[in-house]
Amino acid sequence: MPIIDIRTHGGKYAGIGAGGIKSIQRGLSIVSYDKYTLDVTISNVDPNKCLVFAWCVTDYSYGQRYNAFQAYLTSATNLRLDRHSRPYDQNTSYSWYNVAVSWIVIEFTNVKSKQEGTVSIVPSAISDAGDYHYWNVSISSVNPSKCIVALTYKSTEQMGNDASTYWSAMNGIYLLNNTTLQILVSSSQNYTQHYRWQVLEFN
Repeated sequence: MPIIDIRTHGGKYAGIGAGGIKSIQRGLSIVSYDKYTLDVTISNVDPNKCLVFAWCVTDYSYGQRYNAFQAYLTSATNLRLDRHSRPYDQNTSYSWYNVAVSWIVIEFTNVKSKQEGTVSIVPSAISDAGDYHYWNVSISSVNPSKCIVALTYKSTEQMGNDASTYWSAMNGIYLLNNTTLQILVSSSQNYTQHYRWQVLEFN
């Protein structure tokens, strides 16, 4: 599940005026039960000026390790969807266990900088803010009023059909200040999560 934080200033989104978007590409891809990753060919973009989002759904609940996907560009024409485990590892006969992934690649025109990275968070290491838990990520200095942040993740969660599945899907992202990105997680999360974060700053 991707999370996006868009801040509104004077009728603009993160300082983006009219015409700030160069292109939007979207699609629905089916990841078969025997695949860890799926590469999707897209039209040419500048990866340094793009944000990537993905939403996942399946009719089966065997845990976020199968159903949660990171989404990212590996080149100007390739989008990669990546999960922690494949249903094939659980049972080689799970040929019916496919996951539908809806994705969007947005390319902007007035980008000042893009930062992107990955972090694996062990629940026992997260900090307690009272109403939620979090993990801070240090980034190069940006102007928060001109930024959009986004998050996709994959998970080791494997229970399915119980509350742990929903806790592991409760993630958020927040630009705390000009050099700190905060990833929000549920205090009931019991599994390691692998996050891919993006920060896009505009002129």
